[in-house]
Amino acid sequence: MRIKLYKYFILLIIFALSACSQGIQPISTEQLTPEKKYFLKVALGAEFGGIDARIRKWQTGMRIFMSGAQMPELSVELDNIIKEINDLIKSIQIVRVNRLEDANFHIFLGSGADYAKIEPSAQAYVAGNWGLFWVYWDGQHYINKGSMYVDVFRTQRDVERRHLLREELTQSLGLMNDTNDYPDSIFYQAWTITTQYSEIDKKIIRLLYHQDIKAGMNRLQVEELIKTIDI
Repeated sequence: MRIKLYKYFILLIIFALSACSQGIQPISTEQLTPEKKYFLKVALGAEFGGIDARIRKWQTGMRIFMSGAQMPELSVELDNIIKEINDLIKSIQIVRVNRLEDANFHIFLGSGADYAKIEPSAQAYVAGNWGLFWVYWDGQHYINKGSMYVDVFRTQRDVERRHLLREELTQSLGLMNDTNDYPDSIFYQAWTITTQYSEIDKKIIRLLYHQDIKAGMNRLQVEELIKTIDI
């Protein structure tokens, strides 16, 4: 299992009353379609890091700079992934830039040790991770910058590298959790070499960037809202 770490901002205000004490009762997830139940698992919370269950997403477009090992096949794959995501969501656009200073997201192809020089907080985690992403968000829970890496030395096959590139970039959108539900999903917990989005993956990517899904929403708010959203 690959461990992912997410750095988070400490909330300045902690609500003293729970949802139940305010008379708010969660809806039964039995009312939701399988893809909407899957969305709740993947989009709320994270595989590791102890963050609270809220929606996090990009408000502005992602400007991606790729550096490190020169691997033309991964550069082509990145272009393909960007096109697929841009075809799925319209509220933001993802583009590549030619200079690091113009980027808000950095993809590094190389070793974990070298990635830790770019993202020092990841030092303790790269040894056990062939791929890792790290994102930051503001007080409104909008992601505003981040980075990821693919270890091109420990991976032996092109398909492994392409899988990691797709998985880590996709999770950097705000879909941060893995599950054991769908083996063909890019969010599957166990190691796979999936290099394409399943139909349910496409639906939850679209749902995260639906205009009515707002950063900062908690689980109760999301559960109530997605009942009425068509995906």
